[in-house]
Amino acid sequence: MRRLIIQTSAETLGNIHGGKFRFINRLSAVLTQQNWAVSYREKRRGDAISDRLDRAYHLHEITGARGARGLNFRRAYFYPWWMFDHPHQRYGGRIGALTYEAAQIDASAARAFYDDLQRHYLADWARGNPDGPALVPLQAELTRKRAWQFSNLEGIVAQIRTHDPGRQIVLKPHPKLIYSGPEKALLAQLAMQDHVHVVEGPMSEMLGGAAYVATHNSATAFEAMVLGIPSILFALADFHHICPVVQTRSDAASAFARLHGPKPDFARYLYWFLEQNCLHAGRDDAYARIATQLAECGWPVAPITGPMT
Repeated sequence: MRRLIIQTSAETLGNIHGGKFRFINRLSAVLTQQNWAVSYREKRRGDAISDRLDRAYHLHEITGARGARGLNFRRAYFYPWWMFDHPHQRYGGRIGALTYEAAQIDASAARAFYDDLQRHYLADWARGNPDGPALVPLQAELTRKRAWQFSNLEGIVAQIRTHDPGRQIVLKPHPKLIYSGPEKALLAQLAMQDHVHVVEGPMSEMLGGAAYVATHNSATAFEAMVLGIPSILFALADFHHICPVVQTRSDAASAFARLHGPKPDFARYLYWFLEQNCLHAGRDDAYARIATQLAECGWPVAPITGPMT
């Protein structure tokens, strides 16, 4: 009998045991029907070692998976869509590796989906301002350039100032992070430059009034798509397909030219990303799609051919 161990935070584990996590409930039902033994536990310090030795399959919340028998799962930016990632794909992502072909997406279905998305998410937010600032939502470790990043924070600011001179630049601190002394010093240094401001405030006002988002791969750029606001990226991201990406100084000019050109078809892209490549646990086909995606990730899961409840 194959075994699956689902490893999560304590809060998520409580929701699973309380029957409040429909995505995990349905995933467990799919595998239980196929004679898997499914168990749950809180993430532990020694998971990297025990996962290699116990011969079970492992599903980790957000990160922590190892090897062919490991997958990560996380919320796909908007609840209740969920996604799987292979180990070490946290930034490029399984979906980031896929090829997006806009012409293959049904425009009518995408438009209906997008209209519904806008009615239910960020409905009261402004839809951007072409004359507004470049919004730079700050992430973690501001003084480092990590392996999946093409530029550090200073580089992002420098590229905006070079290729969009005169544009106001708003650096928005992350509301859940406490920045270190060196990070605060960096922000103070950047704020001494012309047109650069460090601003605390509600994202609803700051994103809604922005011309565009400039970021490594903040979820704010994904939210901006719902509002019809473009973004430019400076790191690996699983939603890179319709965003100009600055990987080197030499491609910055063309990336900014694309940013200021015609807007992407956000409706088709979000329909492709969320509806076609993520998992909505409330959909009638959720069981079948969970089985299909696990099989596509290389797990020995058979298709669902009949109804499940």
